[in-house]
Amino acid sequence: MNIKKSELALTFLIILTSLHGQNNSLDYAIEVSWIIILLCAFKNQKLFYGIIAGVSLFASQLFVPVISLLTINVFAVIISLYFLIRKFNDKSVHINARIFGFYVIVLLYVVLVLGAFIGKTTQIIMVLAIMLLCCELAIKLKDEENLVVFAKYFVLATISASLYGLIGNSSFVDASDRFCGTSTDPNYFGYFLVISFVFLGIIKKHIPNWVYISGKIALAILIVFTGSNTALIALFLMLIVNILMRDISFASKGIYVLVLIIVCGVVYFERANIGKAFLSINSENYFADRYLTTFGNLLIGESNAATSGRTNIVGSYLRSFSEFSFFEKIFGGHVCGIFGVDANYANDLSLHLPHNLNIDVLFSIGIFGLLYVYSIVFSSFRYWFGKRGSEVGKHMILLKLIVVLYTFSLSYFLGFPSMIFLFL
Repeated sequence: MNIKKSELALTFLIILTSLHGQNNSLDYAIEVSWIIILLCAFKNQKLFYGIIAGVSLFASQLFVPVISLLTINVFAVIISLYFLIRKFNDKSVHINARIFGFYVIVLLYVVLVLGAFIGKTTQIIMVLAIMLLCCELAIKLKDEENLVVFAKYFVLATISASLYGLIGNSSFVDASDRFCGTSTDPNYFGYFLVISFVFLGIIKKHIPNWVYISGKIALAILIVFTGSNTALIALFLMLIVNILMRDISFASKGIYVLVLIIVCGVVYFERANIGKAFLSINSENYFADRYLTTFGNLLIGESNAATSGRTNIVGSYLRSFSEFSFFEKIFGGHVCGIFGVDANYANDLSLHLPHNLNIDVLFSIGIFGLLYVYSIVFSSFRYWFGKRGSEVGKHMILLKLIVVLYTFSLSYFLGFPSMIFLFL
């Protein structure tokens, strides 16, 4: 299969995967097709990036036939080993010391702490393979050509995952349903929609203008229907940053900034009255009522109500963290995040995820680990800031700001594909 045909086949397969779950025979055909397209990628390495992007949005839905293992886990093992072998065979390739150091930290954490909590050797191997893949992608996607391929297929996969939800697997049942596509939590799917919104800017030159505009509108609508406050804030942040990064005169930018300062000033000094006004509006629409209530509570200083109780949950975690030994504070040693919560240190936390990556990291690998993670994030930001003259660079700066915003909203330490965006 030549390169063009394999890329067309992958595009068709990603769209077809939106029908997964409708028919057993079709499901089997889709899952076998993913294996076939993986084999084709060995002749076209860039296809790997599209495959990873495509499978990542269906991480919980796709299984490898016969062995009944999640496709993403099996593919992570195969692709990460392939990248690793090629790296060792290519003497000109230098190992990224910072990324390598992070993987060593993860390896020690998984073997010494998480392994005992999970108790399944297969799952431990899969976690290590997925993190190895994330680390490899953090390096390889610094190449703009590779990034464009990944971004293109990730946007397509997000649209397919949205169709999957709209077709019936996660559709609106009543007015209070929050859209979550292929995820079980609308906040995580909102995150992927926001990432795709940014990625559309990266691939703008490679798609027709009507597709770009239609995609932006569709993603914005879906973001609203996730009911995710963080996603909506990210949408406004993108709007503001896009205005400031536009190729317009310095005077025009000055006017935009001045208007923004005036608006922010009015909102700040009148926050109590505006907040009360928001709270007094009785909207029959669930989403309008949710957003108005949230921002109303935020303006009047009711942060816990605005964050659906998460402010108090984070406070509980920080109080528990303060009771750790010196060694635990520095190096962690607990389980906290997508795999569950170690109830040994605080029983009242065992029923709640912190919804905060920073807490995940603090409990798992300590202050040292948190500082190390942010050193990678800062290094990545500095890299893309050096490329701010290009459209890709501008949008990646925006992506980094959104990723940092989301560290205070989601728990995804060692999770896929969210960890990719953290280091990208």
